[in-house]
Amino acid sequence: MKKPYLNCNTMTEQKNTSRPLFMIIDDNTEDLYLTNYLIEKWSKSSFVDQFDSAFKALEFLKNNTKMIELIPDIILLDLNMPTMNGFQFMEEFAKFDAPIRSKSSIYMLSSSTDLEEVSKAVNHSSIKMFIEKPLNKEKFNVILQNYYELNNSEKVMVKSMNQ
Repeated sequence: MKKPYLNCNTMTEQKNTSRPLFMIIDDNTEDLYLTNYLIEKWSKSSFVDQFDSAFKALEFLKNNTKMIELIPDIILLDLNMPTMNGFQFMEEFAKFDAPIRSKSSIYMLSSSTDLEEVSKAVNHSSIKMFIEKPLNKEKFNVILQNYYELNNSEKVMVKSMNQ
């Protein structure tokens, strides 16, 4: 049986490729498993790391700031979690150096229907998109499309700067 949790060693194996690294942060283990399963099903070339608390995810990021290849390209962040919620995570994430912040695109993935919370997420400058749970193929494709468009535009910019 396949293990539902992958560790940072998975991320290490894929460095220097164009495949996105995903980080899922959600206190609900069923949501972690389901989101991981769907990412693996729809994007066999992606790598996923999972954290059941925002604190653990921040600790991972802090411990790997010198190894940019381990920093996720895409973070799927739950909004409502005990101890530290998604917005509190965003406050701490904002303290990282620019290379770390700019590498990760953050998508808030939540079942919240509170209009104030949704509005706050939608208007947050560092959150790419608010996505209502559960993740589906259409929503996932939008995330991947954004990732690949960003990657291609960065390559074009670097190429033009080197000419």
